Amino acid sequence: MISQDEYMKLMFADRQRSDWNLLSNRETYFGPNGQTYFVLRNVIEFALTAEPYPLWKRGNHEDRQKEDMIALDIGSGPAIWTLALGEYFSNTRWIATELEETLEIETKSTLNFLSKDYHMPLFEDCNGNVIYIGDSISLQGLTNQNFNRKMGILVKKDSQHEGRYAICLCSGKVISIKSANIVKMNSHMGLDETRLVSMEKALQDSQKRKILIEQMLKDTRLLDVTLDSSILASKDLFGKCGLVTCTNLLRMVKHRHPNIWQDVLYVASLMLKENGILFTYDATIGNQGYGNFQEMHQYAHRHGLKLVHFGMPSPNDNTPAIPMSLKRDLEALPGSRTMALCIWRKWYTY
Repeated sequence: MISQDEYMKLMFADRQRSDWNLLSNRETYFGPNGQTYFVLRNVIEFALTAEPYPLWKRGNHEDRQKEDMIALDIGSGPAIWTLALGEYFSNTRWIATELEETLEIETKSTLNFLSKDYHMPLFEDCNGNVIYIGDSISLQGLTNQNFNRKMGILVKKDSQHEGRYAICLCSGKVISIKSANIVKMNSHMGLDETRLVSMEKALQDSQKRKILIEQMLKDTRLLDVTLDSSILASKDLFGKCGLVTCTNLLRMVKHRHPNIWQDVLYVASLMLKENGILFTYDATIGNQGYGNFQEMHQYAHRHGLKLVHFGMPSPNDNTPAIPMSLKRDLEALPGSRTMALCIWRKWYTY
C-alpha cells in the first residue's frame, strides 16, 4: 500500500494533466450530454435580452452583440464553462478567474491544451456532424455488440493507429475506436445542437475558436472573493461588467467557506455596471443561506443587487417572468432539487 503522502502527490500530479481537467470537470459543468449547459445558457440569454434592459441583442450568431460586453466568471476552474459561453455570446470579452494555484494548474493549463488541439475539427460522422476533441459521442456498428450504443467522450487521436480515436466511456474505460463507428451527441462547445456543420465551415470556426481561447488565456486573472486585497487588484473592472457568472463554487468550497455566496454577491456588486446581471447556480446543501431567497434578498439589497424572481414580475421594474418552457427545463436538470439558480440585477437605487 502507498502512504497518504504518496497518494496525495499522485493526485496532485494527476490534476496538472489538462486532459484530466477536461474529463473530470465536464460532467460537473455540463451534465449528461451537455443538458445542463444548454439550459443554463438559455436562461442567461433570456436574462441578457429581456426587456426593458437588454444587454445583448438577439440576431444572427455573427452579429448578436448590441455592444462589446465584459463578462467575468468567478471560480472558473478549467474554464470549460467559460469557454463554451464565450463561443456562444460573441463579441464578448470573457475573463476567467481563479485562486493562484488553481489558476495555474487548471485554468491556464487546460486553456493551453485547448488552444493547441481542442479547436481543430477531426472528422464528420455519418450524420454530417463535425467531431472535435471533447465531444460527447455514441458508438455504433461495432462487431463487439457490448460496446454499441455506449456513450463517452472523445479524448484524443490514437497516436498508434491512423483513423482511430481514444474514447473514454462513462465507466472510465478508455478504448480505441474507428471514426466510422463514432456518432456525435449534443455538443457543449458552442455549436448549435441542431445544426450540421461542414468540415470547411468547421475549419473556419476553429480559427475563431483558437483566437477566442488565446485571448481568454491572456485575460485570466487571480481573484479570491474572500480577500479585499485580491478584489482591489481587479479594480480596473469595477463598474464595467455586463455579466458576472458563478457556478458550482459552493459545491467545491462549502467545507471551507459556507458563506462564500455573500462574497460573490459583494464582488459582483463592484464589478457590474448598472443593470448588469449576476448569474449563480450552486448547491443548497451544506452552506449557510444560499437558496434561502429571503435571506439572500436582504443581503443583496445592501449592495445594490436585486434578486429577480422569475415567475413573479415586479411592478417596479417590469421584470418579465421566465418562460414556462425554460422553467420546465430547469426542473428537469439532474440534481435540480439540491441546486438553486438565481438571477440578480445591479441597481444603484430601487
